[in-house]
Amino acid sequence: MQNSFFRRSVRLLALAVLPAAVSAWAQKPALEFSQTTNASQVGTSFVTGYQFAVLNPITVTSLGAVLDHSASKAIFGALPTSMRVGLWDSSQKLLATTTVYDTDPISGNFNYSTITPVALSPGQNYVVAGLLPSGKSTLSNVPELATDPQVKYLGPRSMISSELAFPATDVIGERNGYFAASFAFTARLALVNYRLVSQTPGNSRYTADLLNSGAAYAAVMATVTSSDPAVTISPGQNTLSFTPVPANSTAATKGTFMVKGDSPVDFATLQATFTFPARRSAYSNAVVANAGSDQSAIVGEEVSLSGSESSYGDAAPTYSWTFTSRPGGSAATLIASNSEAPSFVPDIPGTYVVALTVSEGSASSIDSVTVNAAAAKPAANAGADITIVAGSRVALDGSGSTPGKGKMLQYSWELTAAPEGFSAALEASNTASPSFEAPGPGTYQVRLVVNDGIEDSAPESVTVTAVNGPLAGDVVVPAAVKVNSRRFTPMQIQLSKPAPPGGVSVSLVSSDTSKVTVSPAVLVFPEGETVSMQARVAGVKTGAAAVTVSGAGLTDRTIAVNVQADQEK
Repeated sequence: MQNSFFRRSVRLLALAVLPAAVSAWAQKPALEFSQTTNASQVGTSFVTGYQFAVLNPITVTSLGAVLDHSASKAIFGALPTSMRVGLWDSSQKLLATTTVYDTDPISGNFNYSTITPVALSPGQNYVVAGLLPSGKSTLSNVPELATDPQVKYLGPRSMISSELAFPATDVIGERNGYFAASFAFTARLALVNYRLVSQTPGNSRYTADLLNSGAAYAAVMATVTSSDPAVTISPGQNTLSFTPVPANSTAATKGTFMVKGDSPVDFATLQATFTFPARRSAYSNAVVANAGSDQSAIVGEEVSLSGSESSYGDAAPTYSWTFTSRPGGSAATLIASNSEAPSFVPDIPGTYVVALTVSEGSASSIDSVTVNAAAAKPAANAGADITIVAGSRVALDGSGSTPGKGKMLQYSWELTAAPEGFSAALEASNTASPSFEAPGPGTYQVRLVVNDGIEDSAPESVTVTAVNGPLAGDVVVPAAVKVNSRRFTPMQIQLSKPAPPGGVSVSLVSSDTSKVTVSPAVLVFPEGETVSMQARVAGVKTGAAAVTVSGAGLTDRTIAVNVQADQEK
């Protein structure tokens, strides 16, 4: 826009921090300004706004305008106290119009006036704009916009006019243009009631319901993503299908989406994009099976299939999935093979081909999907960190390591760090369970790499912390216990001072299990606890035996157990 259209330009100071005049804003503003910008005063009346598209179905509930409300007087120039605002579709059809006043509710930088709800759908563009009177100011050349994830900003629209009309082009020609009008909306579709369905090591399956606050749909496909970079949703296994979806309803699905890992997911970070698979009239040639896109997978990890993009008529279809090809020796089986969304776990590297047959009455259609499964890489597991008494020997445990393509694991342990002034040597460093003596207090780092005969794993380390003992003082036990044969009696075990970091494990061993048994064989005292724990001593037959109580950093204690004849006849 030419400079003659403006009389002055005023720098705005803190545009993004204007307080809202309402405490609870049920609608969602389409956009806001996340940085400071300019306000320019116009020398002639013109219509200004922006073009946009929506990524999901929404309902526009209010039109908004930047006005001279009390919160903005110290920042803006001569903003108007009211503005006529309109909403159009791409054919220039006026969908809604209203006058927004500075007394209307405020959210962020806009006052909003409610309108008769207008439904907008993906697939076409829309324009919202307001009539800015001569001599009034508006926001100009906004450096950064914050749009709602469901709204796609497509650029400014403006035209010189004394009346509100559809701005077909942008006469300003500046980045992000001049802002006077916007809108607020509610989502017509939303995923709700997220919940965990199943969990395996490394994978978690979730599902959700679809809340529809608008018209009915024959079918809705929801693609789930997350705004949290720590949450990985598996590609190809991130959709939920809902068929049918009645008007103003909550629809369920049998489908799931898969999240890598087994940590809890913050559902507030999950987002959904909705698409609407075509459904055709119920004639014999209307059924078209769609088994989904080809996938890549890892042996041992679940693969989800989906026939939700299949087309059919008005009747409910039936689904049948079968393997038409599997690697030689594979015993993989399909789970829920008669559902829209089955799954299977590849057990051998190679190519799996699965055929989908969709039937509706006498009509049917077949499609196939190919899944290429690669072997997992070997993974080292060096075990949990350990706390011991300096001067004692520690045994490591790499038995939790897993192979990849190969079948047998080779272990390679290396001591990578020791306390200054001390050295240690690993024994049996090529086995799953090496050991070493920690000569002095401090931290020892041991690294494990495993090889399955084909490739090395990534390294995994375990930390061994040696402390000046004893770790947990003395163990407090009764000196003697009496028990009848064929009976049992409780026995209290306690520490004399709090357990150190990592806790303390105490073992209980009978000297003669033909006379006395004890359970459990191990008691674990959590870090910081001295609580009294209970073991059970059982008399097997009359006589005497001893129960030895021991643990790292503890002085061994012996309990004399006398088994008496059972007096019960």
